[in-house]
Amino acid sequence: THDGPVLVLTGDTPLLRGSSLKALLDQHRQHHAACVVGTADTEDNEGLGRIVRDADGNFLRITEHKDCTPEELKITEINTGCFAYDCKSLFEALDQVRPDNNQGEYYLTDCAEILRKAGKTVIAAPELDITEAMGVNTQEQLAEVERVMQERA
Repeated sequence: THDGPVLVLTGDTPLLRGSSLKALLDQHRQHHAACVVGTADTEDNEGLGRIVRDADGNFLRITEHKDCTPEELKITEINTGCFAYDCKSLFEALDQVRPDNNQGEYYLTDCAEILRKAGKTVIAAPELDITEAMGVNTQEQLAEVERVMQERA
């Protein structure tokens, strides 16, 4: 098996920059982290997983929108779907993922909390611009992504 970092990304985020992925890998190496969660900040967080932190600002978990408490719904730091994992740690965590949520689904995002609870280093790094997390699931979203790409050019 691979012994080193692995990037886990969503497949529908065409605005993701290579420099942001490099920043996640840099954080992973610098902190010797089992997992680095790429985050962004936005008030427009409908449907997005929230980054829950403790009183000291340390990562606790990712809570998917449908599972959020009213307090968690107010959180503006969101999961971008970009992760840098230690490969061995990722596979250890995957064995422990359970469908213990409102949807009865297996959430890949649970791996970060599983690793934190196991005493491993997990950090949430606000390395991404919110546009990098924009997914394309509708014609409207495609048009918005195209607009952002043209602005970047």
